[in-house]
Amino acid sequence: MKVAYAATYNPLDISKWSGTGFYIGKCLAHQNSIDLVCLPPLKEKFKYFFMAKQMLYKYLWGIFYWRNGNSLVLKDYARQTKNHLKKTEVDVLFCPSTLPIAYLEWPKPMVFWTDMTFHQALEYDYPGRLTEKTIEAGHRLERNVLARCSLALYSSDWAARSALDYYQAPPHKVKVVPFGANLDIEHDWQDIEEAIARRSRAVCHLLFIGVDWERKGGPRVLKVAEELNRRGVKTVLEVVGCQPPEKALPDFVKVHGFVSKRTLAGRQKLNDLFKQAHFLIMLSAAEAYGLVLCEANAFGVPCIASRVGGMTTIIRDGVNGRLFSEDDEVADICEAIATKFLDPDSYGELAKASFHEYSVRLNWRAAGEKVTELLESII
Repeated sequence: MKVAYAATYNPLDISKWSGTGFYIGKCLAHQNSIDLVCLPPLKEKFKYFFMAKQMLYKYLWGIFYWRNGNSLVLKDYARQTKNHLKKTEVDVLFCPSTLPIAYLEWPKPMVFWTDMTFHQALEYDYPGRLTEKTIEAGHRLERNVLARCSLALYSSDWAARSALDYYQAPPHKVKVVPFGANLDIEHDWQDIEEAIARRSRAVCHLLFIGVDWERKGGPRVLKVAEELNRRGVKTVLEVVGCQPPEKALPDFVKVHGFVSKRTLAGRQKLNDLFKQAHFLIMLSAAEAYGLVLCEANAFGVPCIASRVGGMTTIIRDGVNGRLFSEDDEVADICEAIATKFLDPDSYGELAKASFHEYSVRLNWRAAGEKVTELLESII
């Protein structure tokens, strides 16, 4: 099965989309039944003109101009994709977004795999920041793609429900395949058991990873750590990816700033933080998916997360972590953490179950096998 892989960026660049496009391509290329052909990155038509327009909208009216939603850009993506496809004989076109196929006329199967619909992006990425004309164009794009594609793959049930309920996508097209952890290392059970055994029994390490302190629930996470310490459960909060805006942080907060996965030193530091962490905590107000939860589970680290977006597909409440709603009290979150931390046997079982969830469904091998099965069903 020959599969063309088309994206609006270089899919071999691990820095794009947190590396997800790179790992999607990698998981497909590793399948024995797939011969993957990476098409050249698509170029944005009139890029600098639309960039200037975007800045004008932002500074004059305080709204966001969505460049990729412009029909001129989308039609040119379709033109480029079609020209690339003429140069190679493939069985299916596969995209890590909806953009390349919004206006593409092609007789063979077209498939995309993403983490949310445009309807969800209005609330998640652009709440109150788009013009009515742009919103209409975005919905039109989504409907065009769902009409043209053979398969619409989403990383979560949350995203799939939006395609079915809001856009009335044909149910036979819509499938859920969770993304895996964006990691290049593999742990076996012995590695995980050793890491769990080495974790402190005197100090509870909470790990927060995110570039957006506010949206990822940083202030609430800080309250959780404060309350745990007040209760006598000595807790350290490790913050990675951002600098909390609070002027005076308590001594139990350790800020590591941005840590790049692109460097060996950065990857090693993240690995060390995961290995010592008892829980990853991310109480986001909104979250399309939450790849870092998969990464935590890859180290046998249970997750404390919000019951929002794609996180509800990653975390099975009580199995590989706990889910909390916005209405739940900080005291309830602290109770869940303390109960497990203070019972080493119970914590150990939770940590092992977290790694099991990663091993069977939250990794790119499992994702690639499922996608391959679905692709074979439409050829």
